[in-house]
Amino acid sequence: MKLNWSGFSRFEGLNEDENNVYKGFNILLILALLDLIVIAGTLSTIEPRWPLFICLVEFFVFISLIFLHLKGHFKTARYIFFLLTTGLQVMASIIHGKSGGFDYLLFLICVLPMMFFESKKHYISLFIISMGSYLWVQYQLLRVQPLIVIDSDFPLYWNTFVTGFGLLFILYIFKRSYQKSQDSLRKQNEEVKLQKEEIESINNNLEKLIVQRTKKVLEHEKLFTEYANINAHKVRSPLARILGLLNLIHLEEDKEKHIKEFLPLLKANADQLNDILDEVSKSLNAVSHSGETSKSS
Repeated sequence: MKLNWSGFSRFEGLNEDENNVYKGFNILLILALLDLIVIAGTLSTIEPRWPLFICLVEFFVFISLIFLHLKGHFKTARYIFFLLTTGLQVMASIIHGKSGGFDYLLFLICVLPMMFFESKKHYISLFIISMGSYLWVQYQLLRVQPLIVIDSDFPLYWNTFVTGFGLLFILYIFKRSYQKSQDSLRKQNEEVKLQKEEIESINNNLEKLIVQRTKKVLEHEKLFTEYANINAHKVRSPLARILGLLNLIHLEEDKEKHIKEFLPLLKANADQLNDILDEVSKSLNAVSHSGETSKSS
């Protein structure tokens, strides 16, 4: 099986957040291998040697988990890693006793799965297992003497450092994630505020435009009303004369004779009425043209 180092930090098909988790777990596996190298160096100086062999087996299992994780078996590789790490820390705590500090790592294993699993059933179950294991180890350490005592204090200091550093790293990741979400929220709020200001500006301009157009419409209506009243008086005079002449013709007995007499008067009033209507038509066209010009501007 060939290790795909090019896919160590990114896996095709995952989004940015998922790739960050993917990369983070790969780094965790590398750090776990480095930790095993340090612990193996300490175990190589003590007798019997079988704890060292267990450590070496764990080393190669972790390498296999790296292959498994790079192949896309995320949940399987991660769950096996935390179960295996919990079991080995329990074993190391019982074998080497309280002075080894291996039980401290169970605190770290309690909270680490939250960073690498989205499903509650995965990280809650691992929390219960690791916390239950820690309590069981503490109970056993009060009743059982360690099988192999490590004379050096280095494992205690090292495991304490790893636990503290791991907890600090977790808090840093959560803080960075919180700050990132806050920055994103702040940026969205600024964009919403800017859009709101633009909309308010557009609304104000629309209100001003509506007021101006309404004012112009009212002015045009007033002009039309006044103009209609003026032209009504102009039209009424020749029309009244025409109707009067027609009434006189109707009253006369010799209608043909009087039609000939009144025909010039009828024509004159009709021509006057026609002139008035032409003037009205031209005025309306001029007003309509000026209204279209103002709209286009």
